[in-house]
Amino acid sequence: GESITGSVTANYFFGAPAGEVPLQWTLLRSPASFHLPGYQVGKADTDWLSGLPGFYYFGNQEEIDQGEGRTNSSGSLDIDLKLPVEDERYLYTLVVTVLDESGVPVSARSDLLVNPAQFYIGIKPDSWSGQVGRETGFDIQVVDWDREPAGVQPLAAEYSKILWERIDPQPGDLRGFPVYEAHYTIVGSVDLVTGTDGKARIAFTP
Repeated sequence: GESITGSVTANYFFGAPAGEVPLQWTLLRSPASFHLPGYQVGKADTDWLSGLPGFYYFGNQEEIDQGEGRTNSSGSLDIDLKLPVEDERYLYTLVVTVLDESGVPVSARSDLLVNPAQFYIGIKPDSWSGQVGRETGFDIQVVDWDREPAGVQPLAAEYSKILWERIDPQPGDLRGFPVYEAHYTIVGSVDLVTGTDGKARIAFTP
């Protein structure tokens, strides 16, 4: 939700400012995970259910905005960037390409990490499998951007049953693989408050 300004400065090799030269800029973004050792953080990654097993693409960046401009006499230009409000962590990349008098392009880029909130929630189950009628516990850890305890935070937890529905490809579908859709049913919930160490514990009996 904060306003971001990209500041561009163009100079010739001999140090003089590259004034009054045209430029193009592009704003890209890619998901940026938050790693908290021993805990799961963020939304569950279900890309492996997309129907394309064995094909994974890393580093793909989505174009958010683009535009054109011109440097001033000092070789500078400020670009006002409008970042969408999201509930996930993203790495934004501003790419600027300047054309000199001979038409030769020169590009530069800079990155900006954008967080959706002031803290992250980590969840660690007692085990990766459980048994009907037997309680399963979860450790909760809330940390700030530097992975330090975020103190007392009111939270709400929901327990859901997930039914995976298989959808087979239709004739002519070039994908050729089935996909799976998740159907959620909430079966329990609890409100909790973390301690000064950012920790809490909850439990659920399926």
